[in-house]
Amino acid sequence: MRGSAQHFIPNSNQAPYSDIKQSDNHSGAKRGLNMKHAKMVIAFVAAAVATLLFSSPAAAFQQTVEGRWEAEQNRWNGEHRVQINLRTRIDGERVRSGFSVTVDDIDGDVISRRSSERTSVQFELHREAGIFTFEGEQDGRDAWGEFRWVGNSEFLRQMARRGHDDISNREHFSMAMFDVSTSYLDEMVRRGYDDLTIGEMLSFRIHGVDGEYVDELDAAGFDNIAVDDLLSLRIHGISGDYAREMDDLGFENLDLDDLLRGRIHGVSAEHAADMARLGLSNPTFDGLIRMRIHGVTADFANELADAGLGRLTTGQLVEMRIHGVTADFVQEMVDAGYEDLSGRRLKELRIHGVSPSFIREMDELGLGQHTLSDYLEFRIHGVTPEFVRSMERLGYDDLSANRLREFRIHGVTPSFIRELAEVGYEDISPSNLVRMRIHGVDAEFARRMARNGRLLSPSSLVRAKIRGDWRWR
Repeated sequence: MRGSAQHFIPNSNQAPYSDIKQSDNHSGAKRGLNMKHAKMVIAFVAAAVATLLFSSPAAAFQQTVEGRWEAEQNRWNGEHRVQINLRTRIDGERVRSGFSVTVDDIDGDVISRRSSERTSVQFELHREAGIFTFEGEQDGRDAWGEFRWVGNSEFLRQMARRGHDDISNREHFSMAMFDVSTSYLDEMVRRGYDDLTIGEMLSFRIHGVDGEYVDELDAAGFDNIAVDDLLSLRIHGISGDYAREMDDLGFENLDLDDLLRGRIHGVSAEHAADMARLGLSNPTFDGLIRMRIHGVTADFANELADAGLGRLTTGQLVEMRIHGVTADFVQEMVDAGYEDLSGRRLKELRIHGVSPSFIREMDELGLGQHTLSDYLEFRIHGVTPEFVRSMERLGYDDLSANRLREFRIHGVTPSFIRELAEVGYEDISPSNLVRMRIHGVDAEFARRMARNGRLLSPSSLVRAKIRGDWRWR
């Protein structure tokens, strides 16, 4: 066996269903894999099948079930199918469930075409576990009416011979819906699954786990797969072809965990081949997954290369994508006069929000010419055009770039300046504003330190705060 599996997102290959319960965990030799999210998938299946398996044993076999049905035509995996939803009661319990069949499964006149007017329909569905008879009306692609199911007692006897002698009425009905037959059970037994519970059989049939699928995985090098793992692999579309495609692309010895992660995140043979053609040096399967997660495509890589960044590594491409470094952004910086920027520099500019529009706005404020490092410092410390204009409105219209950064670093804000002005401190020098802020001199402290209505100078306030003179006032 090549590996184990994990990471699951419910994604059935067949029609939606309800009222089915995943039974107790399979305890045979095939429960060997330690899949990280197996419990999540099985919990999902368990919740979905919960009520269909909750009823009385076969001793109280209910030969006939009657109820209401609704159906509609649809296309599923390229096939013309009919989705049938049933409502009934079994042993006093309400049952609502649905299943999908192909048109070829149906014996009779039923919604294999679109009717132009309301018409009567009657058809049958033959299963080894019993026969469904449907009668009703069709209008367009929809149909509805009443159904009758007659269970096959011989099916129960054959299942009892195979060790399942306690099948409940609800289970029997469900096995008929999802076509769990003795031949299907024998098919799985021949492949080593000889102690499946009724719930596991139903889950396998719902999701399309059969002998052919087991053989396909075995041929790809994956054998003795646990029941829960096999179900999860099928849900996520892991096939023998997918494993071989990855092998052919050079990703050898992948285990089921790898294949599941790749499939979940959309690593297809086409995507892997596209990335390989980029000339990336030994891209790993994990690298492919990361690129897929973050939306790194061959087009994205080619656009950055054409913009002048050359052929980036897998990690660099992911970083560019995460931080929004696109070919358009590179071109904008070139148009602003910044050519031959490295990928690292572009990423840094993007992280801190230094864009051509930000540079233009800062330049229009008359602060002089600056380097990209200066603009990065402005952005990092919050020196924005809005901040500069707010200082100008307060009379500080000739501040240098360094002084503006100093204001932001030490918290000299418009509100701080206005609060001091309300106490009587106006036109304070930039250096005194910074010193007052550094030493914790605020408007309240200045008000308390006033002597006979006279305000101390900013320098005196700072000295008082440093020496602690204010404590004894």
